[in-house]
Amino acid sequence: MFFLIVLSVFGGAHALIGFRLAALLQPTPVWRTILWSSLAALMAVSIGGMVLARTAVPGPWWAELVVRIGFAWMGFVLLFFAASLAGAVVSGVGHFLPKSFADGIRSIGIGFFAIALLGGVWGLVSAARAPRIHEIELRLAGLPRAFDGYRVAHITDTHIGPILRRGWTESLATRVDSAKADLVVHTGDLVDGSLDRLAHSVEPLRNVSGTDGKVFVTGNHESYSGLLEWSSYARELGYRVLENGHFAIVRGQDTLVVAGVTDHHEGRHAAHRAPDPRKALEGAPDGFRVLLAHQPVQAFSAQGLRVGLQLSGHTHGGQIWPFHHLVRLAQPVVSGLGQVGDVPVFVSNGAGYWGPPMRLFAPNEVPILVLRPLDPGRQNL
Repeated sequence: MFFLIVLSVFGGAHALIGFRLAALLQPTPVWRTILWSSLAALMAVSIGGMVLARTAVPGPWWAELVVRIGFAWMGFVLLFFAASLAGAVVSGVGHFLPKSFADGIRSIGIGFFAIALLGGVWGLVSAARAPRIHEIELRLAGLPRAFDGYRVAHITDTHIGPILRRGWTESLATRVDSAKADLVVHTGDLVDGSLDRLAHSVEPLRNVSGTDGKVFVTGNHESYSGLLEWSSYARELGYRVLENGHFAIVRGQDTLVVAGVTDHHEGRHAAHRAPDPRKALEGAPDGFRVLLAHQPVQAFSAQGLRVGLQLSGHTHGGQIWPFHHLVRLAQPVVSGLGQVGDVPVFVSNGAGYWGPPMRLFAPNEVPILVLRPLDPGRQNL
């Protein structure tokens, strides 16, 4: 049923793109046939890529090629779909204007497609770049002075899978490890695929280290890819996996409590694995509390628990503009630092990408968060 829904939506998007291009370009019958045949072929390649990504990659060169072309085309479909909608709105407005405006309106519609094409190319280039490793200073109310300057490497949404593989992971691990973090956290969506296919690609994350260790919480994609298997493998790689639990880091008289919760998707399959911030912090000592939760929206269930900072991913920063507007409908913070009730929430754009190998105005990153106490009367930087 899910596949049929996806197929219907994907087919509808191709149909809208085809009709808009035909209306704007006014092709001859031969070129019209070429247009529709090309769209049908690219749609078939994308569908084939989705199937092969789960069944044959890593694998033969032709499967790899189909996956890469198919996934890239998905990104262009999203942008061309947005261009089609924008053009249709302008065209609708044009019906109320004098006919002398017709050529100008048609040019605007073509311009939308040109911008989408250029945006797609730029998005491919942007996503192909190594994630930016950069420091971000966070000033936090209640942070003990003993943890002033504490460095947290925040990895999330690596989505190691059909395109991002071992070479990419090796580079990421080396660069993050060189940042010399006190604590390394991974807030979920480690992979897109099964353990037997991707363990080799994930294994270099063993080489990431922090003075106080490294921690992992699951995301929704672990639920799709083999939750228990990947949680167990993360432990093999040296990660402390927090499943509604916590641990404490003590420096002198001060304590940093690091808690982690499971993802919403886990609770749908097994009630005992539902995310529970209260349970995660049960019995925690007094101290500054950091909550690791894959989705920013999980901050709503952490209200009143004296959480000083929540670290999340999931949103990819929107990944492909302008679709970050849709992400805002589901998540209270899309990128960077925000406030959800009494919980400060920092959301990373993530190191990888999901689906189309594109990032448009949402660059991939691994922020190194430098924690600072908030001076009275001073706002967060």
